[in-house]
This record gives sequence, C-alpha cells and structure tokens, in this order.
Amino acid sequence: MTIWVRVQQGEVVETWPEGPVLHPSLMTSVHQAPDDVQAGWLCDGTTFSPPPPPVYPPEVLLARVDQLRDAALAAVEWNGKPVPTRGEPLLLLIGRAAAYAAGIRTTDSTWLMGDGELVTLTSSQFMAMAAAVDQGIDAVYTRSFVLKAAIATGTVNTLDDVNAAWTAG
Repeated sequence: MTIWVRVQQGEVVETWPEGPVLHPSLMTSVHQAPDDVQAGWLCDGTTFSPPPPPVYPPEVLLARVDQLRDAALAAVEWNGKPVPTRGEPLLLLIGRAAAYAAGIRTTDSTWLMGDGELVTLTSSQFMAMAAAVDQGIDAVYTRSFVLKAAIATGTVNTLDDVNAAWTAG
C-alpha cells in the first residue's frame, strides 16, 4: 500500500492517503511513498528514510539521567512502602541506624514513611529498612554513574538511548 507525500528540500512535509489535487506548481513535489512514511522523513529523490535521532548536548542527557535518578530514589521501598531517601529524613535514618548499631538506642522508633503513614519499628525492623534503603540508593547511584560514563564516552548520545539504558538497568 502506498500514500502520497509532498517533499520540500529533501524532507516530507505533508502526507495523504490518496493523491492530492494541488496547484500545479506544488504537484511537482508530490510523490508516492510506502505507507509508513511520515512528515519529517527524508527523501533523496527515490528513497525515503526516517530522520536521524536528534543530537543532544551531553548536558541535556546528563540532566535526564538526574531526573531518572531522582524518580528512582523517590521509589525506594521497604516492605512495599516508600521510604524517604533525600534530605533530613535520610540523615535521620542514617543517624538512627548508627545509634542502633552502636547499642546507643534500644527502644522502638516511630518513623514517617514516604506515603505519610506513621509506623512504629523495632530495632531489627529499622535496621532492615535502613539496609533496604542502602541497597536501593546504591543500585540507583550505580546505574546513574554507569550511564553518565556511557554519555561521556559517546556510547549513549540520544534521549532514547538514555531512557532505554536506564530501563535495562
């Protein structure tokens, strides 16, 4: 099956399912094309091809990695509950885990989970939560560092590459 396209300066600018009726000066730029051709595709006069992916400066790609990292950090969970992993809550978690580990603190802890639920945790539950947070943060930052290194070497150079690499882990 074919469609009709108008090509201007080597680029498809319009498409129609049937042959259009245009001013004769425009009809010279109308061609038949495979039905998967879309506006924005390139045409060398005989062959149609999708446009190359846009080239982004590394700063844009690195900013996208930071967005993905921050979203993943917000999704760190323990027992199916989100755990805050930024700012004061993280500092409090680290301090309290250190206090439990040193035997300075032995009583249960009241903790505000990321979904706003207030929970009471025993020392072993708190340490299990802290360990899960540590593993989650480590995995997120490792993925971030690996992806940033790939951007620096030029192996990842489009936003689609960044998103695919992040999803692949």
